[in-house]
Amino acid sequence: MTEQTFNPPYGDIFGQKLDDSEKKELLTATWNNVHQYKFPSRYAQGRYRSLQAKYFSTYQWLRYSVKDDGLYCAPCHVFSGPDPQTDGLEQCRKVVGNHDKSEGHLSQCEAADNFIAVMSGQKKDIERCLSSQYNSVFEKNRQILVSIVEAIIFCGKQNIALRGHENEKGNFTALLKFKAKHDS
Repeated sequence: MTEQTFNPPYGDIFGQKLDDSEKKELLTATWNNVHQYKFPSRYAQGRYRSLQAKYFSTYQWLRYSVKDDGLYCAPCHVFSGPDPQTDGLEQCRKVVGNHDKSEGHLSQCEAADNFIAVMSGQKKDIERCLSSQYNSVFEKNRQILVSIVEAIIFCGKQNIALRGHENEKGNFTALLKFKAKHDS
């Protein structure tokens, strides 16, 4: 097998604008054969060091850019823009560990979880939630209007005046209050 077979499954998209399907792919991709990939070595602190595959199983959000030979956080990349999280791989454990606990990262991970849930159909997106709320208010108002029109038609068929001697105590108002007892 060639080395290309072992490259990350999400492509080298660091720094690019992504559409929703590419975002979902980046956030959910699992690099199953990461242990077979040969990461480049860097000379640092008197010896050669390279990235270890175990980081990708420990930190599920971690992504690798082959082109830039750098790491980045998928949720932070998708929801707050491209920002490489590590430049020096010799400090990888410290940098990645600190990033994993940061408030910004945790917030972006929550956004990523919600995004994946919406994209996979487990949750409604905000537009649908607002739309369904609007539709329920619209339907309730429609039912109220139907009740008012029915009361007016009833008074007209029975030749009953809508208004009484006082505006608050008219036949129409009394009829609506009576209907409201049975239909809120």
